Amino acid sequence: ENDDSRVVVIPAVNSSSILLYPADSSKPPISFTIGLEVTTAISSHHPDQIILGTEAGGGYLFNLQTGKSKTILADVGTPVTELSSHAASSIAAFATASTVYIVADPLDTATLITSLQLPDSVSAMHFNSAKSLVVVTSRGYVIEHPELPNPKRLTRFRPLTSGSTLRNVSVHPNGSILLDQSSNHLTLLSNKLHPTTVRSPLTVSVRSMKFTTDGLSILTTTDRRISTVWECATMQPRTLPMQSGHLVIAMEFNTAEERLYTLHSDASLRTWKLPAQKAVAPNQHTAASTLERFQLLMSVQPSNAEFGITAVQAKMLLAERGIHDE
Repeated sequence: ENDDSRVVVIPAVNSSSILLYPADSSKPPISFTIGLEVTTAISSHHPDQIILGTEAGGGYLFNLQTGKSKTILADVGTPVTELSSHAASSIAAFATASTVYIVADPLDTATLITSLQLPDSVSAMHFNSAKSLVVVTSRGYVIEHPELPNPKRLTRFRPLTSGSTLRNVSVHPNGSILLDQSSNHLTLLSNKLHPTTVRSPLTVSVRSMKFTTDGLSILTTTDRRISTVWECATMQPRTLPMQSGHLVIAMEFNTAEERLYTLHSDASLRTWKLPAQKAVAPNQHTAASTLERFQLLMSVQPSNAEFGITAVQAKMLLAERGIHDE
């Protein structure tokens, strides 16, 4: 929100605690306890209200000023696993197993208008508009339901490898969707749902991924302790990948300063300065040269003074060995 306050929801058995942390860290949080076992929560366009899903399959609107809750969706008996609402909060979706319930005007009259049956459980949802809901299933299918409340069903993306499952998914507020499959394919769907898929040594065993705030880049980390910044426009790495000695468990990219911040499993916080550089065109490097770069990078060990290798250091090492980056 504009005041940079934070809301934390802590579920317990048959109840949950909701804490509102002010922007001023010297002030204590405001705490509420409600008799609902919350499973998921999202913010609404109203700064004082959040939308909750519960273990009993209900949907609720919670007021952060008064501490009061209001029923949006009556309990359906199956836990709510995913939530989504349109930017203006004119419509909301509650996913329970493989069923999605659509509620119109959730902040006021809260009317259930339709429910959708899906072949698999829901991993993510996003409203492309007040009339169109996009659903990502656990197997990595992307299905659009336009023309709500009487929707069609359009499969916008199918996994490229039979039998693969979805490992990670990230959805940007602009509607772009990033999918990581167990087949090591990384797929970006634009907000028009046009897919671009890559598969390389950098997409093996992706551990976590996210969009930058501006939606122009993607951050990925892998179980091989490699962090990469990708350009959304080309789905090519912006720079050489960066290696560290410990797993990355959280990351953030500062677009203005061109810096990547990574939090590691050894509790260290590291800063990577990225050189200004054009994205590499897809046809500039062969598969062999890409693999050679990857193998060289993996052979570099951190020095005693450093926890990892920066992009600048990697470029210098590549130059020394006669591998040039355009």
